Amino acid sequence: MGAITGTLTSIGDHHPIAGVQIVARGTHGQGAYGATTDAQGGFHVTGLPPGEYRVKTSSTAYIGHAEIVHVRPAENATVVLVALRSIAAVAVSAPRRLAPSRSQLYHSSQTQVSLGRNVIAAQAPLAGSEQLLAAAPGVTQASYGSTGAAKSMISLRGFKQGWGNQAGVVDNGLFGVTLNGVYLNNPQTGIWEPNEVPDLSIISGASVAYGPGEPLTRTFDSMGGTVDFYTILPSQTSTFRSSATTGSYGGQGYHLDFSDALSSHWGVLVAQGRTFTQGFRDIIGSGNAAPGSSYGTFAELQNTFRHGSLLLFGYSANGTDYRPNLIPVTPLVCSAGASCPKPRAVVTVNGFGLDGNPIDGPAYSQQTSGFYSALSQGVWQKTDTNATRLLGLDVTYNTAPNQYITNQAWDRYGDRIHVKDFNFDQANNTGRYEYNNPYSNALGDTFAYHLIRGVNDFAAGFNLLYAHYQTKNAFWNNDPVQSYPSPVTTITEPSNFREDDFWMQNLAFFWQDTMHVTPRFEMIPGVRSVALNTSFVNNGLVGFPSCALPTSPCYGNNHSSEPNATTSYHQLEPSVGFRWQLAQDFAAYANYGRAIRNPQASPGGPYERVSVQGLLPEATDDDEVGVKYYQRLLGTNLDGSERENFATLGLYQSTLQNQNIPITTGQGLKVSSASGTSRYAGLTFAFEADARRDLQFFGGYAITHAAFLNYVLPGPVSYSGLPVTNTPITSGNLGIVFEAPTGKNTIVTRLWNQYVGPQPMWNNALGMPDPAVHMIAPYDLVNGSLEFRVNPKRYPIAFSVSATNLLDRQYNVFEYITSGAYFAGGPGQSINYGTGQILADPGPPREVQFTISFGE
Repeated sequence: MGAITGTLTSIGDHHPIAGVQIVARGTHGQGAYGATTDAQGGFHVTGLPPGEYRVKTSSTAYIGHAEIVHVRPAENATVVLVALRSIAAVAVSAPRRLAPSRSQLYHSSQTQVSLGRNVIAAQAPLAGSEQLLAAAPGVTQASYGSTGAAKSMISLRGFKQGWGNQAGVVDNGLFGVTLNGVYLNNPQTGIWEPNEVPDLSIISGASVAYGPGEPLTRTFDSMGGTVDFYTILPSQTSTFRSSATTGSYGGQGYHLDFSDALSSHWGVLVAQGRTFTQGFRDIIGSGNAAPGSSYGTFAELQNTFRHGSLLLFGYSANGTDYRPNLIPVTPLVCSAGASCPKPRAVVTVNGFGLDGNPIDGPAYSQQTSGFYSALSQGVWQKTDTNATRLLGLDVTYNTAPNQYITNQAWDRYGDRIHVKDFNFDQANNTGRYEYNNPYSNALGDTFAYHLIRGVNDFAAGFNLLYAHYQTKNAFWNNDPVQSYPSPVTTITEPSNFREDDFWMQNLAFFWQDTMHVTPRFEMIPGVRSVALNTSFVNNGLVGFPSCALPTSPCYGNNHSSEPNATTSYHQLEPSVGFRWQLAQDFAAYANYGRAIRNPQASPGGPYERVSVQGLLPEATDDDEVGVKYYQRLLGTNLDGSERENFATLGLYQSTLQNQNIPITTGQGLKVSSASGTSRYAGLTFAFEADARRDLQFFGGYAITHAAFLNYVLPGPVSYSGLPVTNTPITSGNLGIVFEAPTGKNTIVTRLWNQYVGPQPMWNNALGMPDPAVHMIAPYDLVNGSLEFRVNPKRYPIAFSVSATNLLDRQYNVFEYITSGAYFAGGPGQSINYGTGQILADPGPPREVQFTISFGE
């Protein structure tokens, strides 16, 4: 037997690099052998059979050229390796756009997790981004659908994003979302809808960074964190993949992607996925007939050249789903003390007649009409569509030794169509129909200059965002009988309306410096200087000119009562991170970060119905501290991927200041304050383990305590000391993947358990978190799949069956205490039904889906 002795140093100043795995792999089947560099960068690989070996680093944090070494019996060969930190190596060899590897997560000073191949494969074939993100610790989702077509509300350690008609989302748009680095958030409201990334077949991975993060990767909405989605990349060879799915509740889907290497430098990729569903809600009189569909299309042209790379890509996605109504948990009755038209009358499945009284029929509730029942389409219809189209140009260029620049320019157009036919209340119903079609168009550019000094990396640059957002809304009813005694209205001359334009110019300059103070300690200070400029134009009477006439039924009914206004904010966002290499595979980290954003703007909030005078930008101060473990194992998994173990455990505390509540209570009170402060604290744990070549585990757990420190609203209501609603106190997941070779074929079994703990409930009768702290009940779901791969090496074909909610549990993803207005009688009746009772969105029952796929 022989041995290899060597050193690993940095390119340029040749500083020793400690704690990096070195692998010597035999070129003629001798096997793979490893060692880890010591504090002086030295390593010693022993027990090597004679022959030729390819020696290189096995780390995504440091990348260098492999060296060929010949080992003779009883001799000690020597080799010298040099490496660059991976961020510099990428600039030379390949595009940057990949989810962080486990090694990169380990070497980061941030609390961050990646959702890779095992987590994506564990999702149902028709699942979307909201289901994927729920696999990250501290992230939960509540939706009225079960596929990527539906909208959803997502909670990331209590910071909310998205909208699925959930009451009690006090503040929204609180974390940033990108696709290949392109901002997906609405430029003014900060809100992103998960059905803008509805198809996982074109997604190669995702990452969740908790807290504001480093200046280099921060967006204009990274208050509570940043979610990054990464699309699949062109292949180095010509490949074609396809799949088809069918399953429960009319679920169908397909995926196609084609990739080819046009030359040694150029590559192209085209991919599309589509899904269809009829929904799991049981619509009274129609059954499962709530149509939904989605598509995601992606195309990319890639060029890697001697000094860098260029990526030109386009993305188009759409999610459309029927949005059923919330359902009472128990039958709603006339509020105690009210003058009921029928003593103790219940809300029925038929709604209210022209006299404002309930139409006779079965009581409507989970208890009486069915757990998943939804009102008939004849009395309640609502369809929501969200769409995104974008173009991006991503350039990386090596300007000089140890220096490179990156620049990403992009254009994104997003819009929403919300169509409603609300025939539940027929008496004096002036708003039966609704058409809501807001859109935004944003241009952005992110530039960064990197200077590599040994193992140090200095970066400086800017983020630029120029955007226009228009929000247009109309309510009307052209039925003279239902409208009476109010006049007939139309979509051009409605009963209520809104048309507003926002123009945003946001600019941020940043720098950060990754400094290796000692071989085992690094510090990453940074600053981001942010300028937020907004111009608001009330164009209601431009979009609806007839409403300017005193004789018009819409005269004076503009939802936006404030005049044109402008705001401008400029603040610094300091940050600093620390990382200590405590042992070979064990490190500690800590960081602090601050982020700001525009005051939340939504219908009826600041700019539109609340004066901008005295408003302040929202701000977050975040502290994180924790430990990480990483071990590179010898050999590979059966699928050819590297074997690694990774775990991260962190504690955090975030304070969100200058909050604003754009919420209308059931009594019609608009509550708004810019003086609120809430605090979030808890624990974040995640792990991935390749226990054997054929066995992998993944999972996470989170504890979140979120409450208002102070929040005084107009009148006697105060949020001080109350919990932030719709925030699970505990949540977790655990998954297992087992691959069993059977000759030339492979059987893959996946089992994944998801737990969502109790969540404080919103009380809409009081317009505040419930003072009695009623809780949404916890639930626990088991999901699984079985896949049979035929001849995966030559002509791969796979057959799979997957099941979500395998035990068919009945649970509600969302509940709140109603004011009684949601199912009230006609507008002229002033009777609230069920005040103080609970309305809910049920979670999906068991769903089974079958898939056949071709190609790797």
